[in-house]
Amino acid sequence: MNIMKWLIRLYPKSWRDRYEEEFIAMLEQYDKSRAADILDMILGAVDAHIYHNVKNNHLPQTIPLKGGAASMQSPFESGAIDKTLAQKVVEEGIIKHQLMMQYVDVAYAPSFVDQKPTLTFYFRADHRLELGPLCKDLGSVYNQRIQLKQTGRMTPIPQADSHEATV
Repeated sequence: MNIMKWLIRLYPKSWRDRYEEEFIAMLEQYDKSRAADILDMILGAVDAHIYHNVKNNHLPQTIPLKGGAASMQSPFESGAIDKTLAQKVVEEGIIKHQLMMQYVDVAYAPSFVDQKPTLTFYFRADHRLELGPLCKDLGSVYNQRIQLKQTGRMTPIPQADSHEATV
């Protein structure tokens, strides 16, 4: 657990100010850390730094999302995605793969890393999920690079009542 708390220091200060307390609470639920968890935290810190740097400098222009079922098969050419249809496709995939997650939004923009156009689906979930099959299904529907990003939990973390005293 100590190494996990130390790894939090790899994240940018702005990220730690916002998420550190909740992240530590989540880490305390696990008895011991696995190598995959450590690697995940390191990669998460790298991602947080990349996002932090891009956000503070120049965030790539987001391609507008607008209607048109014809745009679903070739978003590179049209530069548009039908959000309603995208939500329907994702929710069907969630049911098909029996995933405990909630669709939030979709965006079509260049990747922060290599500037290749990427269709990013945002979702909420309470636990880790195996997203590979869903990502493959979405890739076959849209025929392009797909990214799935978790934006938070489906159920809020219970907060201690400030009026209660603990002894």
